[in-house]
Amino acid sequence: MPNKDCLFTYRRQPLLLLAMMPLLCAFNVEAQIKITSPFEVVSATPVDHTQDWVNQCEAAYKTSLQSRFPKTWQSVFNRNKTKQCTEYNIAYKATIYNDGTRPLLDVTGTASSLSSNVTVTQAKATFGSLTANSSATADPAFQITANGFVDASQPHVNMKFSFRQNPLYLGKNFPVNTWVKVSSIKTDWWRSYHASMVVSKQTGNLITYGSETHGTYDNSVREFNTDTLSWTTHYPATTFDTYQLDAKGQAISGSLANPMPWAMHTYDEVAYDPMTNNLVVAAIDPHSWYAFQKFPNAIHPTWLYDLNNKSWHTFANQGATDPTKVPSLFASSTEYDPLRNVIWALIPGTSNDWNGQLWFMNSKRDAWVKVPNPVGGLPTSQIQIHTNMVRDSVRDKLVVFGNYAKQNTKIAVYSPNIDPAVAGSWEVRQPSGDVITPDDQIPVDYDTKQGVFLLLPSQGTTEDPSDTVVYDPDKNSYINIPNAKQIPNADLNSLNFMLKYSPKMKMFFLITGRWYTTTTVWAFKLDYSKL
Repeated sequence: MPNKDCLFTYRRQPLLLLAMMPLLCAFNVEAQIKITSPFEVVSATPVDHTQDWVNQCEAAYKTSLQSRFPKTWQSVFNRNKTKQCTEYNIAYKATIYNDGTRPLLDVTGTASSLSSNVTVTQAKATFGSLTANSSATADPAFQITANGFVDASQPHVNMKFSFRQNPLYLGKNFPVNTWVKVSSIKTDWWRSYHASMVVSKQTGNLITYGSETHGTYDNSVREFNTDTLSWTTHYPATTFDTYQLDAKGQAISGSLANPMPWAMHTYDEVAYDPMTNNLVVAAIDPHSWYAFQKFPNAIHPTWLYDLNNKSWHTFANQGATDPTKVPSLFASSTEYDPLRNVIWALIPGTSNDWNGQLWFMNSKRDAWVKVPNPVGGLPTSQIQIHTNMVRDSVRDKLVVFGNYAKQNTKIAVYSPNIDPAVAGSWEVRQPSGDVITPDDQIPVDYDTKQGVFLLLPSQGTTEDPSDTVVYDPDKNSYINIPNAKQIPNADLNSLNFMLKYSPKMKMFFLITGRWYTTTTVWAFKLDYSKL
């Protein structure tokens, strides 16, 4: 939620100090919250006023003293005029907690006062129907209420607060089966619709990597902090003039001492490896035309990004640079499998120039291994480019969504052998239930708690999603979620690979936006029992 400001004026009498909680109509919140400490004075800086302002202040102070102390006003005036006519800008801060441990609101305020020792305390506040002696509204959707006081002995104070809400901390009060806008922040970069997103198991933060390469070469890793609702760019993007080959002939950018990958389309080709806390980027991007023209014979390795020290390195793959021993993924899919401790990589097939292949990075993390094709091969008519592959952890399946030709709403399902190097079996399913729109690329992920998938098939004629849909594998059925059909201006089309489930938060996250819109983070808490 964007910051909101409210202006409060305090007089010389005790007064309840207002703060805190913006309420949205969708939130039905009645929980108690407490502030563990009063507002802390961060700084008190004298205001550099003009001499005219000082003269007017002293004249008003003198008039006030003359009426109150007709015989002694002069000595009082001379002793206190500088203090009385020096105004301070005072900055405050406080944190509100909803259960004593998790911050709900970070509150900051500024006060203009003739005293540098203005104390504001905050005892407690409640959501919902709170009876208060004073209140304020910044706009119809932003109601601010709270308890506190200003010392009666203090002079007139003008205070302006900025409030920021983190709806993710509403816990059980978070709305279910509807999209909630978590953050919409203007940045100096824009979300690439060819980029990937993962969720860090260690932090629960959202991490993105991928570039357009159609005129832009942004190879930065970015991270959205779900506690502070803020974006961080891990490092500045390298420039095209640093694109080169290393001693092995591998495509790198930056420097030989600190190599980074070329900017590239990553689609669903970035996996999070919780065993190493690395991003595994198995992508190759022939759409990076200028780079490929500059180095047509470059070797394109798998890249690993260490989130601990924010550094890139190429995957050794037992020293093999033979292209037949490295999956060449373009517009493909990857997925981590905790049961086998491997990372799957699916190369799609088409009727023209691709034969479908399934690979995995082994549990030792030292080699890519190609899985033998099962009898009959892969269902390449269904497994095409732009697909999303997601693991069903309850049923131990790899499920592939999307059809590049937009001919059907079928899914491809792989049942792996417990030994990933042994061929499993493929099947194609046509789910029943609600009718959804065929789409070449469908944002989708799996709710590990409820054992179902959430997907967003697009209309194809608009940039809004047409449906928010659950796929239930037990019923082999699509269920359209009522009243959650569209996210206004979500800009999901043409591509979006940024819908992920967070086991830590027990909800889905979606990042939307394009070059002409603000990057926005959404959250969706599914309650399948209520559908």
